[in-house]
Amino acid sequence: MNEASTSPGPRFPTDDEVTEWISEHLVASHLPHGEQADTAEADQRDAAVRERGEISRRMGRAGVATGQFVAAYEAGELDPESPPVRGTVKAMLAADSAGLNHLCSHTLQIKPTMFFCDPPSVICVECYQQGVGQADLARFRWDNTCDRCGNSSTMLTHLVSTLGPTQVVQQVCGSCLDEHKSYLEDHAERKVVPADRNEPCPCGSGKKYKRCHGR
Repeated sequence: MNEASTSPGPRFPTDDEVTEWISEHLVASHLPHGEQADTAEADQRDAAVRERGEISRRMGRAGVATGQFVAAYEAGELDPESPPVRGTVKAMLAADSAGLNHLCSHTLQIKPTMFFCDPPSVICVECYQQGVGQADLARFRWDNTCDRCGNSSTMLTHLVSTLGPTQVVQQVCGSCLDEHKSYLEDHAERKVVPADRNEPCPCGSGKKYKRCHGR
């Protein structure tokens, strides 16, 4: 059974604070929305983003194979001011305000990571897949509270979104979920991912999925 902590909850940022963070970290600092002065760091980040993308595709294929889901939205690089990005940033800033727990020593490196809003924690994907920090991740600190807007709700949905090499794990209310999904439905293509990579690609090319969009 999950253990809830009595520690203080998060402080949810204002819209201006979210805009400032996006301007500093996504527009001014990160490719492709701004110039990156440190080429080596930019190359490391790009490599981490590609690795995270491959991990996400493997997780997607596993989800299809086990019947957890049959499709996914692939939006590529989203507008930094889009609702999915703003909502994700707001959840991250709120979680960080409550004290972020680094569950492994790799989180300060540029590599694929997972950011959990409750309990506020960050861990590299490799360590997470090895089972590191599982006990810490079971100690929730605020129940029935949307990680994006802070509103109370007994009906929260598990949502994973992405910023660069980081997957952000959230519990969101119906309103925040609808806003997120609505934007993606308008700006992304919904693709069915075959459980078997040797099956024909859903794009209709006639090629096997692994030789086409499954690369």
